[in-house]
Formats: sequence, C-alpha cells, structure tokens
Amino acid sequence: MRTGRTVVLLFLVLMGFLGWKSCAVDAKPRRLLLDTDMDTDDFFALLYP
Repeated sequence: MRTGRTVVLLFLVLMGFLGWKSCAVDAKPRRLLLDTDMDTDDFFALLYP
C-alpha cells in the first residue's frame, strides 16, 4: 500500500513539474463580458453548438 502511494505521489510531482515548465507563455489579460439579464438571447445561446 505504501509503494502505491509513493508511485502516485511521484506521478503527481512529475506531472506538476512538466505542467509548470510547459506554461511559459506570456498571456495578456482578457476582458469578460458579463450578461446580467435573463432574456431569450441566453436561451438561444445555450442551443447554439
């Protein structure tokens, strides 16, 4: 049981390190448009694939 936990821990550490190293992109902040009213356009937006 202890070796299984060790393998899982090593896997998570490895995935975290690889994910951290692959995120070396300088991203710009994005603006979000928040629609606060419930209207028919929201219903049609849910149907749009």
